[in-house]
Amino acid sequence: MSARSSGENDRRGLGLLLLAIAFVAGSTHVTSLQTTGIDFFQYWLVADETRRSTEDLYSPETRTRWAREAQSAAFGSPDARLVGATRARAGGIEIFSTPFLYTVFRPLSTGDYERDLRRYQILSLLAGIAAMLLLARALGLGVRETTVFLLLVPIFEPYGSEVAVANVNRLQLLALAGFLALSGSDRPLRTIAAGSVLGFIGLMKPNVAFAVGLLFASRLLDRQFRTLALEAAGAAGACAVGIVVSAVAMGSVTLWLEWPGAVAELFTSFDAIPVEASNFAAVQLVREALGVDPGPWIWLLLLAVLGGTVYAARRPPGAGDAGRARDAVILGIGCAAMLVASRLAWKHYFLMDLLLFMAVLAGPGVGPTARVRRGVAILGLLLVSLVPVRSAEITSMNVAAWTVVSGNLLLLLSGVWALLSPMDSPKEPDPSIGARATEGP
Repeated sequence: MSARSSGENDRRGLGLLLLAIAFVAGSTHVTSLQTTGIDFFQYWLVADETRRSTEDLYSPETRTRWAREAQSAAFGSPDARLVGATRARAGGIEIFSTPFLYTVFRPLSTGDYERDLRRYQILSLLAGIAAMLLLARALGLGVRETTVFLLLVPIFEPYGSEVAVANVNRLQLLALAGFLALSGSDRPLRTIAAGSVLGFIGLMKPNVAFAVGLLFASRLLDRQFRTLALEAAGAAGACAVGIVVSAVAMGSVTLWLEWPGAVAELFTSFDAIPVEASNFAAVQLVREALGVDPGPWIWLLLLAVLGGTVYAARRPPGAGDAGRARDAVILGIGCAAMLVASRLAWKHYFLMDLLLFMAVLAGPGVGPTARVRRGVAILGLLLVSLVPVRSAEITSMNVAAWTVVSGNLLLLLSGVWALLSPMDSPKEPDPSIGARATEGP
């Protein structure tokens, strides 16, 4: 192929990539305009209320009172989305997040819900696209693969759910992508910065803590003591800064002492959320099917299987760093495992499966085994996206939940399989995707 033809193909490929980005941005924005953002509403309300008082922030009485006051204040408001959000949360505001998360949402809470929600949806849209481009670059996906992946994202059911409720999953995905982009460097400051990203996102929403713990365990078993120390130092420093900043913003450091009690109460309240209420947790499915609580046993099984997998996949001394592909698989496995073991799994939580899917898809290997492994991941993603359920026009929430859980388990299986496969030759980052990821959508 001539240099001229190659250059034309590159330009055509980048043009299609830009069109895919525009398609994702446009379709997402149109969808976001039709939603009430019920999860954003909770963060928005608490961030605003804590400007005046943080007393009894995590008490049940506060959750009920603030919901009642918000609905009363929104009565007769011309802001239809605010009215819809207050009605959806009339039973009580779920105040279980960390003080740091509410501090982060302070600048996004100005009192004008319509404007604040619109701005947050745009921010989340940009974060989601940037996350996918960063992941594509870090994992070495080419322009063609990235374009196809982006075109499929809007029909991915958890993505649509995330846009509808306006949670923070796209921000989390961007943070993990940012970590992968910063990791694998010999420069200490860059490694510390990578660890700080994990610290900040973990402090904001700790559901990634298991994934981070799994990654650090692999560092220890691989004898990557320097990398582990620098990343852990960055994470610890970020947590310390986040706690101090939130304590100053909230005017109280004792909120961090009260928050664990709220989390414990949250875990207890999960028992009351059935599958019919869109709780797609494997634990709840088994509980309703068999009448037993499999939670502790699932955790023990996961710890044994994943601990054994990380140990079996440890790299021999002198083998070097397997790169971002391995880190992405481990983080993806950790996120998928949390969805298996959690007592609550809303549909948008499964957006984090995109990390594991991209890591498996971009993993090394071109033989039949690698193709089967990728096929398992593709099937898992289709199930999580509820493609068979929608195609058959099945309306049963129970069938939908089993479908999503099965897909998540297949993705987890493909991730374990990938981790146990040779990863000595990870793909190099695609420079063209890198340029786009750096410039932003």
